[in-house]
Amino acid sequence: PGIAKGTVIEKQIASQQLGYEIAYSVYTAAGAPNASSLPVLYVTDGSEYGDPRLGNMRTILDNLIADGLIKPIRVVFIDARDPKNKATNRRMTELSLNEIYLKFISEELIPSVEGSQLIDRSDRGILGTSLGGLSAAYFAFKRPDLFGLAGIQSPAFWYKPEIFTLAEQTGSPTLRMFLSAGTLYDAATESKKMKAILEQRGHTCHYFEVPEGHSWGNWSNLLDDMLLNLYSKP
Repeated sequence: PGIAKGTVIEKQIASQQLGYEIAYSVYTAAGAPNASSLPVLYVTDGSEYGDPRLGNMRTILDNLIADGLIKPIRVVFIDARDPKNKATNRRMTELSLNEIYLKFISEELIPSVEGSQLIDRSDRGILGTSLGGLSAAYFAFKRPDLFGLAGIQSPAFWYKPEIFTLAEQTGSPTLRMFLSAGTLYDAATESKKMKAILEQRGHTCHYFEVPEGHSWGNWSNLLDDMLLNLYSKP
């Protein structure tokens, strides 16, 4: 209670790549003198990460920033649901190694959010869980020029095992990744395999394993660890 809270602005963008509207919200850290130059984190399944009953990520951001533990940042919560019908969720298509969705993020959403600001790849991250974790890895492997950071929670690598082949082809520029998984019917086996590949390729991979399942209790409780790992103050 009593700490400064970041601002949140709701937006929509008409994607030419996808052919439909995407809703998203932009969180900006409180008191940032030049918000447009802040590091940026793009979050898939943003409606769930931002939900106080699930990810509760805005509260976690407010507290870490108020305590001076992470840099002030902007976070873009991307909603996978149809803005005109929230019961329609497109995540199964968008987050399955979808090259068109990657083009939407890289060629439409990033320019719309960042404008003419030159955000360094070391300050731009992508975050997701389950299929979103699979997609976050895919984004980082395919566009390391854009994303130097990736938060990957309980990734569904089993769903698209070709992600391991992509990982084996990565090299320079190197990536910094936070990879987490639960041990209770979750993604620990595949995540440890990915960690070994990433380290072999020269990337930095912080692996966090917990005795949890495939749930928001797991993911929300690790968001502070992820943010501290990727966005700690120097």
